[in-house]
Amino acid sequence: MIYIWEKISQTMNERYIRILEALATFKFLTYEQLIRLGIGKYSSNLSKDFKFLTERTKPLASKVRKRYVTDTVKFFLTKHGKKYLIKNQNWREDEIKYVPQSNIDLKQIDHVISTIDCQIGLHIACQNSDVEVLFCDTYFDKVRDNQINKKLKSKTAFLFNQKESVIKVFLTAGKT
Repeated sequence: MIYIWEKISQTMNERYIRILEALATFKFLTYEQLIRLGIGKYSSNLSKDFKFLTERTKPLASKVRKRYVTDTVKFFLTKHGKKYLIKNQNWREDEIKYVPQSNIDLKQIDHVISTIDCQIGLHIACQNSDVEVLFCDTYFDKVRDNQINKKLKSKTAFLFNQKESVIKVFLTAGKT
């Protein structure tokens, strides 16, 4: 088993690792979002990168099944990609935003991708302003209140620090 991870490490380049780390951070991403994050410049090049990551015996990333022909291609981290980041990139399991393929809600995936766009915008704005992100509770982290009262469908929260003052930003979607 160790030999397999060593073999994968020898073939991984910096951009493959950055893609996996972005998927671990945001859970789902499109080509456009990866370009916005500065991981690639063109979707055709990213397509070749994802071919390497998805078309292997134990894929490190996978595509979300399309509902319609015109749907944008969306990617997520597989359990093998999660294991790779833990073993080779020293990520902690609790840092990785991983969802099993069977738990992906195809009806809400477009909403999820739109929420990730907002999240990416906040991350980029924080980086450009040298603001440290202290806490990030993502859109897909369901809350117990949703199961009981049906008041909150999803949430996104950022807690960041700028010049000794702590600012908390919440983005919510669904019925309130």
